[in-house]
Amino acid sequence: MKYFVTIAIPLYNAGKYINETMKSALNQTFREIEFLIIDDRGTDDSVKTIRQLQENHLRGKDIRIVSHDCNLGVAVARNTAIDEAQGDYLFFLDSDDLITPDCIEILYRTANREKMELTYASYREEWENKKKRGTDFILSDMRFDGEDQLAQFANQNLYRTLRSFTWNVLYDLSFLRSTHVKFQPVTIWEDLLFYYDLIPLVKKAILIKDITYIYIKREGSLSNYQSRTEIPREEIREHIQIREYCKERCKQLTGKPYFDNLVTKTMKLCVDTAAVAIEKRKMFVPRLETSEIKKLLKHPLNYSDIRKLKNYRTFNTLTYILNLLPGWMITFLLARYICALKTYRKHKN
Repeated sequence: MKYFVTIAIPLYNAGKYINETMKSALNQTFREIEFLIIDDRGTDDSVKTIRQLQENHLRGKDIRIVSHDCNLGVAVARNTAIDEAQGDYLFFLDSDDLITPDCIEILYRTANREKMELTYASYREEWENKKKRGTDFILSDMRFDGEDQLAQFANQNLYRTLRSFTWNVLYDLSFLRSTHVKFQPVTIWEDLLFYYDLIPLVKKAILIKDITYIYIKREGSLSNYQSRTEIPREEIREHIQIREYCKERCKQLTGKPYFDNLVTKTMKLCVDTAAVAIEKRKMFVPRLETSEIKKLLKHPLNYSDIRKLKNYRTFNTLTYILNLLPGWMITFLLARYICALKTYRKHKN
């Protein structure tokens, strides 16, 4: 069969959820779909579930498993999907989420009709077992046709106008491969780095208001994460590495119409990360050094370039100065900042 769309699912220890996820994928109204499973060598029975579906489901012949030699992480698994996909378009589905029956039908018809490189749809956020009320995240119908248009929209202010998730986006595979953009081999925030690399290259994209994806929030995993008493120092080091990558990417986009906003958003992300790191400093094992906080806060621009910014010049000047202060003062100011931020969020909610 000629496949028009590949649904790619990175698979690692998702035995509790993969059957429902696969059912939502296999129940698509659109027929010409390849179901590409990237086996990242988990230790549970996830792959066994997939093989049973291959044997017993009416669309089992359209399921293909590509296995890694060892566990490489979700970023590498997605890169494998980009290399292996046989469809004209590629859609990433997480192994514990769901899609609506008409998801691919809606996305493909839109992308193919409008000849889009990226097609975004809206999504619903639901709690596992529906213990809490879900939330719909509806996009406005918008079309972007021209260099920098999507990137300008994504960076029109300091708020999130375009999410950095890679799921619920239909990618024109020939376009994606032509960019040579791949996921960076990190264990967190791989979507964000992909977003930083890809969005500036997109010339044709469309946003639609149809809900096609169900993102499942799981309270157990969230509470386990929040209740930790120790945090490996390598975790914050990876956060720093990721922020450094974003700062370097910003410098490469100097002169773009959205540059001022992008570098400001990036530095705000760095300040917020540094503030949280200061708040949880006693939890890091081994202890977090002040030099690591200062590295996180280092501005990618020199002072003369900051003075040339047309937007958010004051904020960028302050963040530049913040990094020049002694460590004890940085700690004090960031502690006050995170306290004020918590108070604001509490009153807002």
